[in-house]
Amino acid sequence: MIAKTFLAALGVMAASTLAHADAIPSFLSDGQKYVTDIKACTAEVVEETDILQLTKDGVFGYEYGCNFVQFMDVRDVGDGKVYQYLAISACGDDSGVTRPDMFTMMPSDEGRLYITSQNEYLTQLALERSSTSTEGHWIVEKEFVRCPN
Repeated sequence: MIAKTFLAALGVMAASTLAHADAIPSFLSDGQKYVTDIKACTAEVVEETDILQLTKDGVFGYEYGCNFVQFMDVRDVGDGKVYQYLAISACGDDSGVTRPDMFTMMPSDEGRLYITSQNEYLTQLALERSSTSTEGHWIVEKEFVRCPN
């Protein structure tokens, strides 16, 4: 009896966990690659530039990377359709600091992908309010272009 109860509880927990995670979005699921500069479509590694590459695995650039760990559909309250997605990620850079981040992704029919980073947005706001300025790979909001197959 205890074993059956445990298995039933485990099944309910697994079902509720799966209900919140969605599959990889179709604009990423077939190995599509997006870049912030079309020249990067032919390069595997973009060294010492601020060019970013995005695939179903994450967003990567020179000494910077975010691995996507979960995707979620964002349904429009008016028509119930999905126009944007959330991607939860684990990010890091050459300093060795790792942090979580959440990206909104809005694909367009023209092969463009608009990305906003919650973490970078908050960091940028803090920098704008301080007297110090710094450079970095800000993804506060970026436009990515799909590479030809």
